[in-house]
Amino acid sequence: MHVVTGFGVDGTPSTRTALATLAKLSGRKHVLVVTERGDDLTIKSLRNVEQVHLLVADQLNTYDVLVSDDVVFTQGALDAFLAGPVKGRSAKAVATSTEADETAAEEAAK
Repeated sequence: MHVVTGFGVDGTPSTRTALATLAKLSGRKHVLVVTERGDDLTIKSLRNVEQVHLLVADQLNTYDVLVSDDVVFTQGALDAFLAGPVKGRSAKAVATSTEADETAAEEAAK
């Protein structure tokens, strides 16, 4: 596993530059690159490279790690992954039977 601050891509996407950086890290055939959501330069630079599987940190899963020969994280992606999922109150999607009855009665009264 490797952690990089970036792939040397500044301003505009460059597959050649990103691959040169990746080649310095790993000569493996199947490389998983994990980036943070919103890192458009890296995503655009590596999205069409056959030997690279590109994921954002919140999509990382066990299968993709196991089938890869090497894993490269950007520093931002590693920080986001280690922070875990966003914490907070979740929405309640199911109404209780009492709430459903009240809503139905209100609709019937209209």
